[in-house]
Amino acid sequence: MRKFRYRLRSPLGGLAADLSARTVPPGEAAAPSVVIHRGVRLLLPEAGLYQEDLAWLSFVVALRAEELGARCPEGVYLEIVSLDFPLTDYRPEVAALAMDGWLRAEFDLPDTGIACSYAGGADPYAFAWGGAEPPLRSPRLDACALGRMDESPERHIGELAVTGIDFLASILRTGRLHGIGIGSTLGEVDRAIRHRFVDVVDEEGESLRRDYGFVEFYFNRYDGWVMSGGSIELHRLASGQDMAKEWARTMGVEFPRHVAWADVREELGRVPGAPELKVGDQGGFLEYRAAASNVSVIVVDDEEEERGYHAGHGDVWSVSLWAPVRAK
Repeated sequence: MRKFRYRLRSPLGGLAADLSARTVPPGEAAAPSVVIHRGVRLLLPEAGLYQEDLAWLSFVVALRAEELGARCPEGVYLEIVSLDFPLTDYRPEVAALAMDGWLRAEFDLPDTGIACSYAGGADPYAFAWGGAEPPLRSPRLDACALGRMDESPERHIGELAVTGIDFLASILRTGRLHGIGIGSTLGEVDRAIRHRFVDVVDEEGESLRRDYGFVEFYFNRYDGWVMSGGSIELHRLASGQDMAKEWARTMGVEFPRHVAWADVREELGRVPGAPELKVGDQGGFLEYRAAASNVSVIVVDDEEEERGYHAGHGDVWSVSLWAPVRAK
């Protein structure tokens, strides 16, 4: 089960929703369901849902239905365990924002432009649905507010209840993070990663390294810049926890100062389809390579290394994405 917490602060207090949900194999589904698209269904919680909340949840799942069907050709049932709205300015649309965030985290889907911002006026919140027509018209909306519906407000990703351990296990399974991976264009990376960076281009202008602090992506120039590799340099967090705090604020993933490989392995084993790992000795480090996802993990293997301002024995040093052939 995964929990997503959506938060948007505003002078009025803000918007908030806590959504807990999980995927259920089609053959094991017992709860009442709503058919969204072919093999994609939404299972209702035992306590039920208000009809407006259900409409907004279904709306977002429908927008993602084809992507979900491609990821899960045998079908996927999404069980809503709970949907809570903390003491804030309630809007049923927030259920859609929380559902979109949960789907992006669970299935590593790209951002499609679903967002909200505080705009003030008669209807203080401006929602954007990535160009889609919303299912309901809020009674609070006036003509001015309707004119703002398709604008692109300042992005607010929300606050993912995702730990660095969950995040790394997902990368090992899929070879992707925040919806991008080997072969992604620079434009796709720009849309997925909302974090300050430094670009370094080689003298020939044929390769580019984008540095986000402890996350780096590497690009080669083909028809534009195309990602050829990437790395998460977790060892930098031992002496630079501010980088982790900033990443949590902008990207919604919370990394600890030290990441134990045993914790990642345990999380990886919780979900079916974990890739086979091949282990190699790198002299003071062990490398775990997942050929199925083109990901390698470097782990400190020196028993004398203790945790402190550097990674200790058994800690993950880095996680890398690599291309077996030239990215296109």
